[in-house]
Order: sequence, then C-alpha cells, then structure tokens
Amino acid sequence: MSGARINGAETLTVEHVNKALSHMQKGAESLVRYGRDLTRLAKEGKLGPFTGRAEETRSVERTLLRAGKNNPVLVGEGGVGKTAIVEKLAVEMQDPNHHLHGKRLIELSMTELLAGTGGRGQFEERMKTVLRAAKRDPNVVLFIDEIHTLMGAGGNGGALDAANMLKPALARGELTLIGATTLAEYRQYITRDPALERRFDPIFVDELDRDESLEVLAAVAPKFEKHHEVKMPKDLMPVLFDLADKTLPTRKNPDKALDVLDLACSEAALRGVPEVTREILDQVIDELRRKEEALNP
Repeated sequence: MSGARINGAETLTVEHVNKALSHMQKGAESLVRYGRDLTRLAKEGKLGPFTGRAEETRSVERTLLRAGKNNPVLVGEGGVGKTAIVEKLAVEMQDPNHHLHGKRLIELSMTELLAGTGGRGQFEERMKTVLRAAKRDPNVVLFIDEIHTLMGAGGNGGALDAANMLKPALARGELTLIGATTLAEYRQYITRDPALERRFDPIFVDELDRDESLEVLAAVAPKFEKHHEVKMPKDLMPVLFDLADKTLPTRKNPDKALDVLDLACSEAALRGVPEVTREILDQVIDELRRKEEALNP
C-alpha cells in the first residue's frame, strides 16, 4: 500500500511501520545470533563466580562513563582473565545502584559473524545489521575479544573490513565498545591505525600473582566440585598452583591453574573416587607437561 502525499512528502503507512519494526527486530536478534548476551547470562546467574580484579573492573567502568573516548580495551596476555573482567562487570551491573545499571552488555563473536560469508558483501551486510542495532539502542555496549581481528575481517573483494566499518560510529560517539587483545597485537594492529587508536583507552591487565590466583581457585572450586561431583581438598590448592606454575611456563595464571583444577576434578570423577588426590594432580600435570613440550619444543 502506497502512502498518501502531503506537500510532496509521502506519509507513513502501516506497511512502512511494519517494515521499520521488522528491521529493528532483525537487528536486535542479530546481536544475540552473533554473540552472547552477557547481561542476560548475569541475570540468570550463569556467570562467575569472580574474585579480585576490582581495580581493572573499575577502570573499565570509569572509561565507559567518559564523555569521549569511552571505549576501553583490555590489554594483557592470553589467560590472565580479560574476559572474566568484562563478565564480572556484567554481574556488577545488575545492582540497581551501579552507574551502568540498565546497560546491555553483548559479546560479539567475529568467528560467528564471518561464518558462512563466502559471497561478496555478506559479511559487510551482517556487520551493518549489527551496528545499526547497537547504534539504535544507546544502552547497548559491545564487547569484542581479540579486537585486533577486526583489522581485515571481511575486507575482501573490495568490501570494507570490520575496523573501517566501526570507525565512523566510534568517531561520532554512536557506539560504545569494549575490546580485549594482547599487548603485541595492540601494538601491531591498533597503534598502527591512528584513526582507530584515538577511539580507544587501553587498560593493562597483568598476570595474577600466587595469592591472587589461589583466591580465584578457591572461589571457582565449588563450581567444579558441583559439576564433577567430587571434592578438591583445600590443602592441595597451593600444591596445584605451584605444579601448574612450574610445569607450564608459557601459559598464564589464573587460566593454567584453573585448567589443572578442572582436569583433576574430571579425572577423579572418571575414576569414581570422591576427591582429587596428589597422585591425580601429578598425572594431570605430567600429561599437560608433555603437551607443552610437544607444542613448544
């Protein structure tokens, strides 16, 4: 149905409204289709538990509240817990008194966005749909892990890559974004693009020390114990950390210690024993050591 014209302008019709609503719904759905709704997961109690990282989490919050350059990028080695900081923020945002309460934190997956986009312009269209949805809702905050992958993503056959599609929205303040990457990749990809770097505020995330890592292990252990239906003796926690730290030198804490904890609980469940033992820890550590040596000869 065509709209009537008044003074040369076409008036709105039900068809126009329905079409606009359809575009809005498609855009909103795309945010979840190509990522994770961290706000919803936090409301459902599916994130955490978390401990520590208060300073880094507060730095992210402060940057998000800035009038300009309000796009924080967590910079740190893989395994130090950059994603956990963002998830922790999503949980804290559920507090009605939190400065960011009411915001919707969406983790966008570049892998999902690129999947099946063999045809020219397919990725570009997906990205445009996601960006339109994010710009339409001022409460949406996007999180992109390994944000350096934006550089060149989808940019084949003359199409714009993801980074160049983001720049105008970031420059105009139409979009709020949290990124995460390593220092080497930040220097290699982000700092070499001044137009992109100007939009970001880097927040450095160091590896947790022994005491901090033990706090994380103690906080997460009940979750693993419930999942595997076994117990992890508290007196073995320092042993677990020290073995993991010594045996897996190329990896970072708390990720490597959490991996050992999960695998040890899994091995105990597989054996049908009620708790993790030192012998189980030694076996798991030995298996991980051999993998480490094979991958890093």
